[in-house]
Amino acid sequence: MSERVSVLAVLENGPHEYARAALPLMRTLDGKRFSVETGPLTPSGHDVVLAASDQPLAPRQASALGTFVRRGGALVVLHSTLDAWLSSEAIAEMAKAARRKGANAVIGMRFDNREISSAWAEICAYGTAVRVEALGATPGNSPR
Repeated sequence: MSERVSVLAVLENGPHEYARAALPLMRTLDGKRFSVETGPLTPSGHDVVLAASDQPLAPRQASALGTFVRRGGALVVLHSTLDAWLSSEAIAEMAKAARRKGANAVIGMRFDNREISSAWAEICAYGTAVRVEALGATPGNSPR
């Protein structure tokens, strides 16, 4: 059997009580295939980051996450985490561009970053803007 997939679950509670809400999802991860650890957003050493947070991303976290994804790490963002992370200018601009095109979701997010100095970092966010609708829903009338 191959090596287990290392998952970092970042479940930061706020109004949404993500630690409790994510338990059913966490229970579905087969312990023989996945090694799950909960903790703060420090993706180094993990294969997947599962994020559910009401907290905005700090510039250093965005930079670390960008490096993680560029190196092949997987990012799963749950519930309204993307809204909380919109304070990151790069993510906010990507979300605005997607909304202008009529999208209600962004998939395949990728990040590029470089440190300009110890206090400044340049972060670019990329993704594919899509329109997600429930099966059987009338176009433009999907549940939110």
